[in-house]
Amino acid sequence: MSGSSYDAAAHDLGHLAERVKRVWRMDESVYEELAADVNAIPQALLVVAVTSLVVGLGSFSFSGIFGGMAWAIFMWLISSGLVWLVANALSDESIPYAGLLRGLGFAYAWFGLVLLRELPLLGWLIQLAALVLTVASGVYAVRACMHVSTGKAAAVCGIVILALLLLLKLIF
Repeated sequence: MSGSSYDAAAHDLGHLAERVKRVWRMDESVYEELAADVNAIPQALLVVAVTSLVVGLGSFSFSGIFGGMAWAIFMWLISSGLVWLVANALSDESIPYAGLLRGLGFAYAWFGLVLLRELPLLGWLIQLAALVLTVASGVYAVRACMHVSTGKAAAVCGIVILALLLLLKLIF
């Protein structure tokens, strides 16, 4: 790899890592940045893939790791699409799907905590925290993309979560 392309790749990874740290610090401005950055979809995909890979490590199986990654990416695309549909139905302006996709991909970074679900006594609590923090980050992402109140963003996310739960219940 040439020096300039190596430097560019290192810069991109550094930028990605800084954004993930900002998500973990609950820095809401990162979602505004992501909503505007048309080049951040590969980074968001990488966050979803790596987070699901980390969670899949707890399964100790090849199929669990890569099946979980495929499922996470599929659910990211589907849930972002559902958020987009609900957001556009509740908004007076058109909400871009790509902005939601980027923000919700980064919101998934919290889900990596699920790797610790097998810890004695605390595993269930860590898993619950991962879920709550992922949803909270999703609300921030939706709020930044829609430019609405936290309540309206939470309502959008709540509707989508209920729809996903019903859909999964019907499928499985």
